[in-house]
Amino acid sequence: MQRLALLAAAVQTTALQRPPVVKRVDVEVTRQLDGVSPEHAREAWLDYSWTSGGGIPALVLREPADAKLPSARTLVPAGLREELAYVDETADEELVARYRVSDPGPLLGLDVVNGSHTGLVAFSQTENGCEMRWEVSFDCRGRAGFWKQATEFLVGNAADALQSYVTKPSAPYWFDPLSEFGLARDGDASDKPLLLVLPGLDGSSVTAWMQYPELGEAYDLRCLVLPANCRGSYEDWVNTAVEEVEKAALRAEASRLLKKVERPVFVLGESMGAGVALDVAARSSVAGAVLVSPATGGDRTALGGARSKLVRLPDPVLALVIALSSYQLLDRGQLDTTLRRIATGETSPLLEGEDREAYAWRVVGELPQRLALPASACRHRMREWVGPSIAAGSADALQKQTAPLLIVAGTADLRVPAEEEARRIARDAPPQCLPRLHFVEGAGHAGATDDRLDLRAVMDAWRREVVGV
Repeated sequence: MQRLALLAAAVQTTALQRPPVVKRVDVEVTRQLDGVSPEHAREAWLDYSWTSGGGIPALVLREPADAKLPSARTLVPAGLREELAYVDETADEELVARYRVSDPGPLLGLDVVNGSHTGLVAFSQTENGCEMRWEVSFDCRGRAGFWKQATEFLVGNAADALQSYVTKPSAPYWFDPLSEFGLARDGDASDKPLLLVLPGLDGSSVTAWMQYPELGEAYDLRCLVLPANCRGSYEDWVNTAVEEVEKAALRAEASRLLKKVERPVFVLGESMGAGVALDVAARSSVAGAVLVSPATGGDRTALGGARSKLVRLPDPVLALVIALSSYQLLDRGQLDTTLRRIATGETSPLLEGEDREAYAWRVVGELPQRLALPASACRHRMREWVGPSIAAGSADALQKQTAPLLIVAGTADLRVPAEEEARRIARDAPPQCLPRLHFVEGAGHAGATDDRLDLRAVMDAWRREVVGV
């Protein structure tokens, strides 16, 4: 009996000391990305999925925090740390990105063997676009079935989010705001002067929507949209507008020869787009440039001065900062007018008539989705676009200007020093620009284009008295 007891104890001790059984977990998720090249798809994965954590229910802390493509990231609250191991630039059949988990964190670390966790994302050409194959592998000491299901769910969600992301337009495009929102024109717009509208940081070109019906009476409108997932450079933005000016110039020349009609081209830039308008005017033959609420002095504000720190913030924190600072876009008069019109049914003088009223309701219904901009897009634009736009309004850069300038600003702009900047640009611009100022009393950053301004009337007077066309 004593021997049996000793033998049983020995067996029990051996069982306790035996290492747990390690199981290999392999997960593969595939998605078809229609109309997308492997190159575009991988760039989207690196930007949206890896850098911004698109589709991942976690706070992403990037390393380095301000890197366009971080080499590592930590997912909070799981504490999982991942490192980008390899991005293949030369593969013939498929483009690959590899990553590894350098620290599984306290939760996964209970079961997942440290150093065993790797991931591969591959993109291969198909007839309709490309296929994404996302593979994850790791060794598990316990609960392998649970971690396999959890990984399939999380990777599947991230893959679905990327699939949705890449189907949205990413290239800049032009639209006519009147036809877009169902307001019929009177007559042929092709004989009218062309007005190219360049947006601010939001990229929507709808913020001046109250002005469009009246402007459409005198101009052929083309508004540029920079989609939320547009990751082009500032130069790409400028070149897109310059190319449109050049195309318009060719069409205008044809119109002049065929119809004996002069068709000048004007460019209007709002907020950050004012700097772009200056760059476009310096590189092309526009008849004049209109700067509305110029943000070329944005670096002199508290928010602008903190730009290098803001781009390092995690997406949720950056989104919170942007949301909390949105009050800077508004002004007291704008709020009072809105409340009064809700209470009395009063109509804007720029939107009188059933057709324009219907147009207004259609615009208002789409404003939330058109103005929505994820933190990842804000970060890209703050990092890549704001600096060059500010530089375009510097005293040295203004010396390249030859086109007439009209500068419109509100006197109560809390977002940027628009009035101060308007006066400075007028002072620093060359004499041949004949700069004209128009101030909207009491208007904030967004209020400068509400119905306290009749931009068509202001532009008509400027063209008649300064431009001459």
